[in-house]
Amino acid sequence: MDWYKRPLGTTIFLSLVLAINWVPQVTVAETFSQSLANLEPQIEADQLFEKGVRSYKAKQYQEAISIYQKVLTLRRELSDAPGIARTLNAIGLCYYYLNEYRKAVDFYQQALQIFQASNVRDREASTLNNLGASYTSLGEYHRALEFYQKALHISTSINNYAELNKSLQNLGSNLYYLDKYHEALEYYQEALKYSQKMQDPLSEGIALHGIGIIHSALGDYSQAQSYYQKSLLILKNSNNLSRLGAVFNSIGFDARRQFQYKNAIKAYQHALNIYDKAGNRYEIGRTLNNLSVVYYHSKNYSKALISSKQAVLITKELNDRRFEGRALDSLGRIYHALKQDDKAISTYRQSLAISREIGDRDAERIVLSSIGDLFSEQNQPELAIIFYKQSVNVTESIRKGIQQLSKEQQASYVDTVSDTYRRLADLLLAQGRLAEAQRVLELLKIQELRDFTRSNPSEEQQEVALLELEKQILQQYGSLLTFGQKLYECDRSGQSCTALRDQLDQLTVAFNRDSDILVKELRERLAKDPAFLTADQLGGTASNVVTAQDATVLIYPLVLDTKLRLLLAVRAGEQGTVLRTVEVSNVGQQQLWKTVSRFRELLETPTSDLKELQQLGNQLYGWLIRPLETELNNKQVHRLVFALDRSTRYIPMAALFDRQSNQYLIQKYSISTILSAELTDTRDRLPPKVDQTSVLAMGVSKAISGFNALPNVADELRAIVRNPSSNSQGIYPGLELLNDNFDYSALRDNLKQRQILHIATHGKFEPSNPENSFILPGKGKPLTIEEIQNLQNYMRDVHLVVLSACQTAVGGPDESGIEIPGISFYFLKNRAKAVIASLWQVNDVSTSELMQQFYKSLASGKMTKAEALQKAQLTLLQGNSEASGSERGNFQLEQIQDGKPVVINRNLSHPYYWAPFILIGNSL
Repeated sequence: MDWYKRPLGTTIFLSLVLAINWVPQVTVAETFSQSLANLEPQIEADQLFEKGVRSYKAKQYQEAISIYQKVLTLRRELSDAPGIARTLNAIGLCYYYLNEYRKAVDFYQQALQIFQASNVRDREASTLNNLGASYTSLGEYHRALEFYQKALHISTSINNYAELNKSLQNLGSNLYYLDKYHEALEYYQEALKYSQKMQDPLSEGIALHGIGIIHSALGDYSQAQSYYQKSLLILKNSNNLSRLGAVFNSIGFDARRQFQYKNAIKAYQHALNIYDKAGNRYEIGRTLNNLSVVYYHSKNYSKALISSKQAVLITKELNDRRFEGRALDSLGRIYHALKQDDKAISTYRQSLAISREIGDRDAERIVLSSIGDLFSEQNQPELAIIFYKQSVNVTESIRKGIQQLSKEQQASYVDTVSDTYRRLADLLLAQGRLAEAQRVLELLKIQELRDFTRSNPSEEQQEVALLELEKQILQQYGSLLTFGQKLYECDRSGQSCTALRDQLDQLTVAFNRDSDILVKELRERLAKDPAFLTADQLGGTASNVVTAQDATVLIYPLVLDTKLRLLLAVRAGEQGTVLRTVEVSNVGQQQLWKTVSRFRELLETPTSDLKELQQLGNQLYGWLIRPLETELNNKQVHRLVFALDRSTRYIPMAALFDRQSNQYLIQKYSISTILSAELTDTRDRLPPKVDQTSVLAMGVSKAISGFNALPNVADELRAIVRNPSSNSQGIYPGLELLNDNFDYSALRDNLKQRQILHIATHGKFEPSNPENSFILPGKGKPLTIEEIQNLQNYMRDVHLVVLSACQTAVGGPDESGIEIPGISFYFLKNRAKAVIASLWQVNDVSTSELMQQFYKSLASGKMTKAEALQKAQLTLLQGNSEASGSERGNFQLEQIQDGKPVVINRNLSHPYYWAPFILIGNSL
């Protein structure tokens, strides 16, 4: 070993020895004795530290901590501040890899104080990055950002490119977890530049991998693949096998998300081979589990079983309790698919016991749902309902903790949560437990909004009520789990467990017997008195919507994989509500989506074949409305309120067509939609007198880079606003701000005491990236979701928001359609009671005409918002406007072309012109 590579204490000692001949003999002896006395603890500390490093590299973290603690004692005796700080950092690192992040933070903080006091800037930056990483792992991303930014500032000021690059990559990773993908991309790209500048292949490969992950999150899989391949080329020469394996895992994950199972398997197998060479058992276990999931989804259950069993064995070997619980759930699913239900339930019990023992709530809700699936397939719906309910309740309890999951777990979370709610609602409806089903459907809608918008629409703790009999069954099952865990621990210890197995068999028999008795009692009580579930247990959210106005029905479609269920809430008596349900067989999500997709294509084209459009509209009417007609006609219903689900959200319900009566749905009923009954406030209405309502109307008529001019917007605003100072002779008193007068500040500063906010401009909602959605002002940068959310402090008086030119893109067959409320949701969250928005980019001329008709009807004081919108839509459909020509549906309108007014003739009866506008929220 070269001298400069030796531990610090050894180097000093050798230097002193070499210097002996230069000192008088007696002095040398005294000096040598004294120096040796001082150096012995230092040498011991250095040697122990090296031993700790070896244990750390061998992933024996507890052993390393024990050694480092001894080093810490020695260095404190020596008052070696730099050595103390380095040792504290090393202990923090061990706790980090033991997933004990709070302890890691404690030791990093102690080290940081010493480095700051000693003004050791590079070490300070390094420790700040370590602290950030710990807070990231704790899911405290905003706190982590603070440390990463401080580290970036210090490393920039001292030109420490290595630490600077690390800070940039950490910021990119952290912003990715915060779903701020474009900001994350900027940091990763900056890190890539520094990596190339330093000629650091490992860092460059990591940055390229990070950029690929961001493109994947943005849904651009081809770009992601391109960066993954670049990363692979570089990392193959870096000798960092773990990083190389991570890239293959990302490739596998993307392929799996795109249902390209063969490609996913290939990528995961590459990752396995690499981790095997590196001896990284931790990542081998996780990759095996990933592989088992792909085999499971591709229905290759035998290979899934082999991979899953190996993954479970490795988790036990590494004593990784958290991952063991999750791997056991995966194994249980495979046993279930193989019809080995006894093994499945036994494995689920182990998984549930571990999850509860270590407090992994997310894993607990997954395995509870898995147990529900098993009982459902065994035709034990009462037991399935109990476990689904408990899964939902656990989900509701962890709603604020989703960001603490890894991105892969988050994707799984969103995918599986809605499935559990749907299966529970389906079983409850099938059992005639309609009030409970309505409650679950409400929770489903709030859950979908929460997951999609990364926010919490309802601050209150939500749950599904468990009946006393159901609680008893769960309590008995809990006792069974506790004993099962004892047997599991016994098996792991290698001891003889025969007696425990006998006792567990007896407990299982007793549980099955008792649960059968309880289920029988539950069935009998439901048969005699289906309403024994009291109102205070279930809540009355539907009745608030139904009883707010006479002749109103609330309709919940529930779109399942192989069928469609319709739940109806109708008025009964003065304040009562009754629920009815209908099953529409042989109409699953895929078939419904295919019809909806073509219907939307035809609706969005003004020259499309009206005959085909009406034929598809009639097909959808037959599935969604006709099964309810008897109920609707008997109650003499005039108003429909929809709480839509999945692909039905893409339908403008007004355009459904009844071939029997040759009418669109809007010709029969006024129509509105709600996000959920719970989130709909029906207690308020606009003032009945026009002068009591003030409007803020803002718009953009000029062309802006990338966006066409909307020349009719100026006339639209003037027709709405009455303001003598600007010669506007419109309907409502208020203020109009056009083009350069419309920016964020003008919007914010003029909202006070306005009951209506009308925005006529381009806007777009990005389904895959809601935070990048925007509304285009006449001046300044686009108004982002974050800015719209900031308006909540100023929208106290706003009752209605009208977005007359925004659009929302259509998702795919497996999408929930929750993106359709789009920007509307954020205004509703800001306390607005209702929003009118468009589903697609609409014609400027017809929009202006429809909006003017809407406000004229609304200002009469005799119509609700839903009725005023219905009247405006019928005006275009039937050609009853003052601007219409003699032919039904023909309009003669003035449009500006090349700076000159031109009279054009349009037939506005096509649904393209009037159907895109939907009313969301309070329809009164």
